[in-house]
Amino acid sequence: MVTALLEYGALGVFAIYLIVTNWFAQKRIDRITDTIASQLTEQTSKIDSIIKSKEEDKLKKDIAKMIEDKES
Repeated sequence: MVTALLEYGALGVFAIYLIVTNWFAQKRIDRITDTIASQLTEQTSKIDSIIKSKEEDKLKKDIAKMIEDKES
């Protein structure tokens, strides 16, 4: 009887250990994914601004070319 209680107690302690370590691991993963998500958001906004400036430059060049062609 005592042996069975000790075995179940040990299993309970082990289960609690697994739950706690899993909780800490999940918190660490959440923190890492939040960092990655913020970096991706920052990079995406930089890429969007680069694309927008390239499109504006192309539009300006096209307009200048149209004006030049019209004058010719």
